[in-house]
This record gives sequence, C-alpha cells and structure tokens, in this order.
Amino acid sequence: MTTLVKNHVFGFETTQQVESVRQLFAKHRFNHPTILKRIEPLSYPEHRSVIAEKLGDAPLDVLIRLFMLQLECQVDDVAAIFEPMHLEEWQDAGVLEVHGDTVKAMVVLYPLYGLIVAIDNYFDGLEREDHVTGFSGTARILANITMRDPVDRLLDVGTGCGIHALFASKHAKEIVATDLNERAIAFAKFNAALNGVTNIDFRVGNLFEPVAGETFDQIVCNPPFVISPQSEYLFRDNGMDGDQFLQTILQGVTEHLNEGGIGQVIGDWVHLKDQSWKERLAQWFEGTDCDSWVIRHQTKTPEAYSKFWCSDKVDVDLNGQEFQNWLSYFSQKNIEAISLGFFTLRKCTSGQNWFRIYDHSEPITGSVGDDIKRRFEGQHYLSQKPVDLELLQAVLMLSPGAKLTKQSKVNNDRWELENVTLRLTQGLAYTCNIDQNIANLLLYFDGKHTVQDAFNAYSLENNIQNQESLQGNLQTIRSFIHFGILIPVVS
Repeated sequence: MTTLVKNHVFGFETTQQVESVRQLFAKHRFNHPTILKRIEPLSYPEHRSVIAEKLGDAPLDVLIRLFMLQLECQVDDVAAIFEPMHLEEWQDAGVLEVHGDTVKAMVVLYPLYGLIVAIDNYFDGLEREDHVTGFSGTARILANITMRDPVDRLLDVGTGCGIHALFASKHAKEIVATDLNERAIAFAKFNAALNGVTNIDFRVGNLFEPVAGETFDQIVCNPPFVISPQSEYLFRDNGMDGDQFLQTILQGVTEHLNEGGIGQVIGDWVHLKDQSWKERLAQWFEGTDCDSWVIRHQTKTPEAYSKFWCSDKVDVDLNGQEFQNWLSYFSQKNIEAISLGFFTLRKCTSGQNWFRIYDHSEPITGSVGDDIKRRFEGQHYLSQKPVDLELLQAVLMLSPGAKLTKQSKVNNDRWELENVTLRLTQGLAYTCNIDQNIANLLLYFDGKHTVQDAFNAYSLENNIQNQESLQGNLQTIRSFIHFGILIPVVS
C-alpha cells in the first residue's frame, strides 16, 4: 500500500483507497453508457430535477443522485453501498460531508468517455474565484479537434480539472499540465489518481512559466479566453485587454514547439472597427516559424456576446448595470464583433510559412482530429502549389465522406434537375451546390492519377475537344482541397 501526498483541497490518503473507489464505481456500473441508458431520454445536467424524480433506490441511482445531481442522500443508504469503505474515509478525503442522517457530496463526480471526473459543484452558482469547471462546450470542441497521433511529450496549458491531459494520456508518453489555479491542479491530480493515469506531471504556474526552456511535440490549450471588463473567475477571465491574452498564448505555443510539433488552441478574438481582423491575426504569426490555420467557428455582436456571458450568473436585463458595463467596455475598445475559433499551428523552420483562414459554423460532433490533420495537410499542399501548372500534376482523391444529393422538380410533366448538393459527412461537415458536370468530373479523382490525367479521361469519355473549359475549373479544385472534398495524395 502506497501513501499518497494529499493535496490542499481533497484527496484519499492511500492508493488502496483509490483502488477501492474504482472498484466501487465498477461494481455498480457508474459509467457513461450505463448512466445514459438509465436517464434516457433526458439529458444531464439540463434535466436535473426530472432525472431526480425518475431515480429509485438502486445503488446506481443513489450514486447518480449523490455525485451527479448533488442532492442529499440518507446515511444508511450510502454507507451500505460504500462497504467495505467507511464514510469517514470519504469525509477525511473532503469528498463527502455528513449532516445528521444525510450525506452530501462536496464535489461533482461524473463519468465521461471511460473516465470519472471530479469538478466543483455548479448547481448552486459560481461562488468562488478559483471554481474548477468541467467538460464545457469549448472543452468538448478542443477534445474533438485534437490530433491523436502518438507523441513523446505533450503540454496541456491551463489544464483545469485535467480532462485534456487525461485524454492525451493514451497517445502521449509524457505529459506536463500547468495551471495558475492551485485548486484546479488539486482536482486534476485527484482525477489522474482516480483514473489510474500516471504519466502526467502537474505544475502550478502561469501559462508557460512552469515549462521555461522546455519544448514539446504537441501543445493543447483551452484557456480563460473570455473578453470582458471583469476578472471574477480564473477559469473564464484573464484580466488583459481585448484578445491580448490569446495572442500571448499563441506566441508561447510557437516558442515551445519542437520542429514539426503541433499546437491546438481555442479562443476568442476581436474585430476592431476600421481594421481587418484577418490581417490582425496574420500579423500575430509573422516570424514565428509556424504554419498557421485558423478555423472561425462563430461570430457575435457585442450585445449577443455580453448577453451570453452575463447570463452565466444573472437573468440578463438589457438595462442592467452589468450588461451595460460589458457594452461600454466593447465600445471603449473599438470592438464591433467577437469571434470564437480554433488555431492549429505546426513548427516549420524550413521553407516559407503560410497562414490560412477557414470558416466553419456547423456543430463539431465526435472526434475530428484525423480530419483536422488531413485538412491542415491540404492547406500546406495548396501553399506549395501556387500556380495552375503545378496543380495539374497533383494526385488527388475524392474524400470517402463525400455524398451527392440530387433534387428535381416537375416541369411540363417531366422531372427536371433543379440542383446538385455535395456534402462532406465525415470530420468537419461541409455542404455546397455544384454543377452536374463538376459532380461527374469528381469521379475521376481516384488517388492514382494526376489532375491532368483526370481531365484527359473525362474529355475522352465525354467527347470534349477543348480542355480549356476544364482547366477553368482549377480554382474549383483548389476550393475542394480547401474544404476537404479532395485529398492530396503525396508519395
């Protein structure tokens, strides 16, 4: 039995206790698939009260009520489920509190994709500056877009409860996870121990200070990127003007990547009046020795942005002082819009670096890391093929996720083709209307022959004498590479 170093917030004393907790949860099937099935068709945490009414007295139901819904349970019920562990062990660990004949959890514990994660209680509002949040919407996006190729060293900046470091433990040999919030590091250490993850080095400190002089093969970061006039919560606010904090993080990423290393960051940036936001972002990466791909996911007006973030705490009143403070801040800073997006960077000290922007407003569901990698390589490929003659010698393959839909309408008692829709159904979704001839041409991109070969074969089979009309489609082919419809095949 090994004695653990107990953190300043909570934690079990021994590895045997942690193993007993894991066995307890496994015994009662306190896991993601089982709980989803138990509460369906309801969703957690949105339907908290309805879920509570649905639950009975089974051990799993008590665990859900206690840890996920943060509701008081009877001491005798909980003690019976926890045997052979004693409630005193959970109290000493700071996980539970006993009040007379009832028990209340001091942290939220919930299963997530094969893990069990502890975070702060958020049902009663955010009461402390160092609140440790869970798997938020932006955390989910970062997890979905993260590339999962095996790497030796990975850095998770602003680890929070440690979720991205835990996910990365499966593809990275060694992980360093940093956070300014000591309470967050305590939660992250607890979560690593609870899930039996041993390859993470947690360090307290601001951004890259704990890893000064070190470099990594991959860096991920879901920072406190919210642009606001306030500094209330460490997980949300950063205390810097506008998007200076995001710029600082991106600069740090470029400085701590190994050659060929990948950095992926999510964050908000501002649109300033009388200045191109695209030019501003491009300037951030000048001289960084990194290829840079920015995916803009959504853009909000100052009003919509303020309403969204203020509603985290209060019922928004358009005439309320807090809401007006946010609007005044954006007006004073000359900000006309705010965008959310994600950045993929690759360290490349040879050749000329490139910067590209891609708009993607569709929901990002499931793991798209492999597609992000393919799209990034496609952007790099385009940067290396600046003239049409080079593109004609390219070998391209139609994405296996491409789907074609035809819609017809009745005209003079006949079906007449109205439009042809091309969809990308794998990875980052994409939809566009195309000409039927382009749809036919795409079938010739088989990953074995050049673009010129495809033009020749299409011309021969369709009796086209002059290929100049086909070569006029090269810009369309470039856009299909950009959107992932066509994938470059590099020998």
